Amino acid sequence: MKRLAGFVTQLESHPAKPDNFPVPIFRRKKEVTVFARIVTMRLKPNTASEFSQTIEKKILPMLRKLKGFRDEITLITEGKEAVGISFWDSKEQAEAYNNTNYPEVLRELNRMVEGTPRIQTCDVANSTIHNIASRAA
Repeated sequence: MKRLAGFVTQLESHPAKPDNFPVPIFRRKKEVTVFARIVTMRLKPNTASEFSQTIEKKILPMLRKLKGFRDEITLITEGKEAVGISFWDSKEQAEAYNNTNYPEVLRELNRMVEGTPRIQTCDVANSTIHNIASRAA
């Protein structure tokens, strides 16, 4: 109890100014808005390696030139399905990519992909890679 009383006394002895108190860790990160675009597609048999090389050599160089592009993560599940997650500064920039450059990407990947890819979009809530903390509710 004495420890707690001393702690309270110590806090009370300092003026209640925000700069005298440490900022909680969750408030130290600046709020960053990042938008994600998730594309899921089924790969044709035995094309996972070619798909990966095409992403690396043709798609990523094109994406890196686009305004608002931050990052791309490509996942391949046992050579049957691919998931591409691209990160953008804003929803508008992701939509601009979808309307102008994405048709070219589809043409590049057409010989490796079966059917129509499924596209989902969302705000990124947390990311250690992009140093994003969840927003206060």
